[in-house]
Amino acid sequence: MIKQWTWNTVTYPFDVSEAGCMGRLLAALEGLRANLSRFRREQDADDLLSCHCGILQEFFDEIFGDGAGADLCGKALSAEAYSRAYIDFMDFVNGQIDELNRLRKEAEEKYLARAAILGLQTEPAV
Repeated sequence: MIKQWTWNTVTYPFDVSEAGCMGRLLAALEGLRANLSRFRREQDADDLLSCHCGILQEFFDEIFGDGAGADLCGKALSAEAYSRAYIDFMDFVNGQIDELNRLRKEAEEKYLARAAILGLQTEPAV
């Protein structure tokens, strides 16, 4: 499993199977949800774009540390840059989750087959 996400030639370590990384991701997603619920559509375009970038800056800061959001996408507050980084990161995380699920399924199949050979009772995984 790839455990480093690269964006704009900078590499950030992240392993969704590590408790600390998963905790930061969950906290960042919770913060993102809270920030989006306060996002007001009646703002003018400049404020909307700044707010959008600020929300994603906080998301990346939560995961990678203070200042990471601005380091990732620059200080220009480009909604496109932040959106592309967010989408790419979430694709990276989903790839890690897919890999973990593949490993889990592989292990279950292996050990269920051995249990069957030995005549052991097994209960299906939930």
